[in-house]
Amino acid sequence: MLITWTEDYATGHREIDADHRRIADLVNMMNDRMQSAPDAIDEAFRTLESYVATHFEREERLMAEWAYPGLAEQKTEHAALIRELQSIGKTLGRDEMAVSRLVMFLAKWWAAHIGRSDMKYVPYIKK
Repeated sequence: MLITWTEDYATGHREIDADHRRIADLVNMMNDRMQSAPDAIDEAFRTLESYVATHFEREERLMAEWAYPGLAEQKTEHAALIRELQSIGKTLGRDEMAVSRLVMFLAKWWAAHIGRSDMKYVPYIKK
């Protein structure tokens, strides 16, 4: 397992924590498929890409409701990841190493983004 969920990643918001767990599961699934079912990578990637976009929309909506002052910075980080996913998605079928780079990049991004950026809005969460 590449990403292991721990309570260190918990924001205390049920929906966001569920989203973060699901994204971790999808990254782990891509890592597993890379080794056991490489022909299923594209489908796993598209599922991940779609779910990440849905999560970012939900998270940004909630941050706006909470009047979180770091919303603009979060939107910038989210947009950068979406652009990166779109760019990598274009080379996925042509570059065998793209999947490996993608999985490692996502695992690092996920941990850093939640640990650094998302934890900043925790005091603003209205439960």
